[in-house]
Amino acid sequence: MYENKTASEVLKEALFEGKKDYEIYHDSFTSCVDEVIAFAKKNNYDIDQGDFDTVVTFGRGRPSTGKTHRFTLQLEKGGKPQRKTLQFQVYGMEKKYELNMYIS
Repeated sequence: MYENKTASEVLKEALFEGKKDYEIYHDSFTSCVDEVIAFAKKNNYDIDQGDFDTVVTFGRGRPSTGKTHRFTLQLEKGGKPQRKTLQFQVYGMEKKYELNMYIS
């Protein structure tokens, strides 16, 4: 597996293996939500607008410092509901927000 590779090449691969294809740290909750929408579009999904309004817009809102809020959004493709959902959580830090998400 690691044959013919230098130690630095192996280390670099290990560091980037878990790299996310979205921005993790944000200055605002709105920026986190924008990143969630962009992530869904990048993966060829649309977010059900009614579900988005219920869960995010009128839901729990942004987390306070030291708290985490979890959200689950229904996904659509071509206007048809999908079995897959987009799970995301936002952790409130002192001056930033940490975003983690995945499609399941």
